[in-house]
Amino acid sequence: MHRLLKTVAVISLVLPSLLIAPFQSSAETNQEDSESKRVIVKYKSNEFSSQSMNDSKNVEIIHVEPDEVTETIKEYEDKPNVEYVEEELEYSYFGTVNDPYFKEYQKLHFDYSQVTKAWDLYSPKKKIVIAVLDSGIDMNHPDLKNQIIKPYNAVKPGSQPTDNNGHGTHVAGLVGAQTNNKVGVASIAKNVSIMPVKVGDEAPSTIDIAEGIYYAVDNGANIINLSLGGAYSKYVDDAIQYAYNKGVIVVAASGNSSTSIRHYPAALTSVMSVAAIDTASKSLANYSNYGNWVTIAAPGTDLLSTVPTSMASNPYGFMSGTSMATPMVASFAGLLKGQYPNLNHNQLRWMMEYTSMDYNGSQYHQNGAINAWDAVQLYDTFARIYGKTSVDTSNEMALAAWESLTEKSLGQKKGKFVILASNQSFPDSLSAGALSYLLDTPILLTYPTKLNQSTVSTLKKLGATDVAILGGTVAVSNAVENSLKNNGFGTLRLKGDNRYKTASIINDYIAKPNGTVIVANGRSFPDALSISSFSASLQIPIVFVEKDKIPQETKDFLNKYKFSKTFVVGGTGVVSDKVLKSLPNPQRLSGKTRYETNVRVLQHFIPSNNTDGFLIATGRNFPDALSGGAVSAKVEYPLLLVDSTKIPTETNTFLNTNLKNVPYVIDMAVLGGKAAVSSETLWKLDAKLFDRFYKEQYSPSGSYQSTSSTKNELKFANKVK
Repeated sequence: MHRLLKTVAVISLVLPSLLIAPFQSSAETNQEDSESKRVIVKYKSNEFSSQSMNDSKNVEIIHVEPDEVTETIKEYEDKPNVEYVEEELEYSYFGTVNDPYFKEYQKLHFDYSQVTKAWDLYSPKKKIVIAVLDSGIDMNHPDLKNQIIKPYNAVKPGSQPTDNNGHGTHVAGLVGAQTNNKVGVASIAKNVSIMPVKVGDEAPSTIDIAEGIYYAVDNGANIINLSLGGAYSKYVDDAIQYAYNKGVIVVAASGNSSTSIRHYPAALTSVMSVAAIDTASKSLANYSNYGNWVTIAAPGTDLLSTVPTSMASNPYGFMSGTSMATPMVASFAGLLKGQYPNLNHNQLRWMMEYTSMDYNGSQYHQNGAINAWDAVQLYDTFARIYGKTSVDTSNEMALAAWESLTEKSLGQKKGKFVILASNQSFPDSLSAGALSYLLDTPILLTYPTKLNQSTVSTLKKLGATDVAILGGTVAVSNAVENSLKNNGFGTLRLKGDNRYKTASIINDYIAKPNGTVIVANGRSFPDALSISSFSASLQIPIVFVEKDKIPQETKDFLNKYKFSKTFVVGGTGVVSDKVLKSLPNPQRLSGKTRYETNVRVLQHFIPSNNTDGFLIATGRNFPDALSGGAVSAKVEYPLLLVDSTKIPTETNTFLNTNLKNVPYVIDMAVLGGKAAVSSETLWKLDAKLFDRFYKEQYSPSGSYQSTSSTKNELKFANKVK
């Protein structure tokens, strides 16, 4: 914080030559820039020989002046025997940078925050704008000048935001010093635009701060850094509310008074308040403020960054303070936003808090220290139950929903059963949801001819004694059954001559005379997926028909139990009106698409939207959802089908209209990896289902609570760990 900087932050403007080499002179820079560039020319055939020619590859490397590269490339491209021409490019070693001061003076802090590790996965899609509201900036600093966008002086509009203090330039360097330019220092975000907004020299005014915030928001800032603070100001509060409502992340320093007394604007709910860590001791810095109003922590002691060239011969210096920790968080937010531009400000903030790591001091504020590696990974792993294959995914689902099994009877046999079905034969799994619920057991998938060791491990973890195998030996071979027996499990095979008979045999354990039955097409599975969890929890058997006829095996089953009610799932394209009219007291649940049918099923069985959450599954590829029906019934989260790359219009409308007034947070878990449901789709769903959570946590009218306080409120604990 700038106001308290005098007592804590020390600016080393003139550094001992033994500690830091002199900054590269402009003459040296210009000399390097004037060196010739190399251009690669690939020929279609070898028609000549020269010193630069590699005959075996038909490639020639030529040297040209920098200002002649474009013209040279065009000249060679016009030659008929040239396959391609390209300028030599420079690549970077992943996780490393070439800025000369990085390794000795910055790497300790970056490694502590797992930034260098995260850079291995860093591939930004968008250049992010971070506004630095401070004492100004050195517009000509060699590490900053290429990063500056839309500079503004809130104190004297129309004037340049010249830094007469040094604080703003130092903060700006931590936010976004140009990385991999072989100059000076690096920044976490590597390549962001800095919007310098001058709000004062020694004592910035709340009026200028508020006006600076409005300017930054209106001119495209994604993130605002406030390394300043003091007493509460309603005017500043209003400006920050404006920023929040426009989707801008505001990060502010908690202060350097070693107190729990609230400092503003850091203490506002919609602001990320930052404490400082002494990286050397890996503990809360002795000057840092703390308390349940402080959000997160970052390295803040002895950080090297840019200082105005007018203040020293070497334009780099050390500072300490929460003023320095704050731009580390802002730059971290810029890294995440650049990598995942589809995430909103609430999601990004939550991601940083959720992945923060414990350290010697995290007990003194809401969350831990920033952890870039875990945050970058979270985008693809959050809220998923998945494995490398559909078989592994079914195992993970079982272990997520069941801690152990209860002894049950299946026919004449008693034991702790698990149901096993082929991952290639969908009808068997879909028809077994009600049986799995009756036995209080999961449905595991297997390859038809091989039993995976991961499945054996799962059976043992659950304490299973017996396995009910669905289908004949084509679906699940004798080799699989023998492997089960060799591993000490009893087996019972439920099979018929075809899918219709197998479904009837399975549902003989469920069906009740004069009860209800569900009828679906035996060759088109999305509709049956939609209703499988309700079939399970309501103990309604599912049997299958053809589009225009009822197979004899299904007829026999229907006649045996003389059902009084039938739910027909799907439109006339999968179950014709002719078939429907031959069923007892039929009611069709259908839509124009598989997703609309899914919505109709949900609206019928949970008309009051009385659900704590959803299991999300793809409506295009079914193995993950096969086991998901049993899990869905177990945890009472109905299946919501989506396209792998988007939320279908029908599903989107359902969520927007039917769930907007639900007075609690809706949870979710996604079945399968990102090939099944893309990460972008997952986070779009997250924005909808967790909207209430985010508002309660972060909005100006919310009451921020540590995410750990809601640990047990959501069954899958996706918003908390």
